[in-house]
Amino acid sequence: MKMKNINVWMVAFFFLIGLILGAATIYCVGKWTSLFNTTVVTAEKQAEDKVVSFNMKGLVGIGSDSAPITVIGFSDFQCPACAGFETQVWPELKTKYVDTGKVKFYMKDFPLFSIHPQAEKAAEASHCASEQGKYWEMHDALFTSVKTWSGNKKADDVFASLAKKLSLDEAKFKECLTSNKYQEFVVNSLKEGVNAEVEGTPTFFINGKKVFFGVYPVSSFDTYFAKLGLK
Repeated sequence: MKMKNINVWMVAFFFLIGLILGAATIYCVGKWTSLFNTTVVTAEKQAEDKVVSFNMKGLVGIGSDSAPITVIGFSDFQCPACAGFETQVWPELKTKYVDTGKVKFYMKDFPLFSIHPQAEKAAEASHCASEQGKYWEMHDALFTSVKTWSGNKKADDVFASLAKKLSLDEAKFKECLTSNKYQEFVVNSLKEGVNAEVEGTPTFFINGKKVFFGVYPVSSFDTYFAKLGLK
């Protein structure tokens, strides 16, 4: 009875968030479509003065703990714009700033379930993989294989096959996934994003300030990082 009540609450919460985010998801996709053929808005115009603090418990960052800059991205594994960032921007950004110890990078979940019904479960899969030390490996695998599980009623089976390819303990992964162990964790991340005025995905906070909404080339990050004194 208790679990049933929790699930009912989550369905109601997701429905309300869906109403809030319906228009934002369209803008997100539009941003990705126009990424490389429009003038990029300068970082100075994108940044807000408000500094936001997030609950970082349970998150797996990538990069040096002593990095002077922290980036927190809100993402959706089924979002085309997020996949655009993952394939077109992240590799260079990681090489240039994360691997060199200049930036610590975190991702938080913001599943736009109203149009991406498998996004929330994909987020859970990433955290189940995190239990076995492979959050970022699963994160990358989910994006590169999105066509195989997006819209697939047996998406959980695809997630399990990804776990196997990553040499995870498949039984433990499946148990974690089917138990909905991280459902509330994902919901709380979504709530944090709504409270921080995240309008869609991807959205990036740099040292606590909301700077970019949509997909921007590495040069835009260069500009903003330079303003923070990064060389």
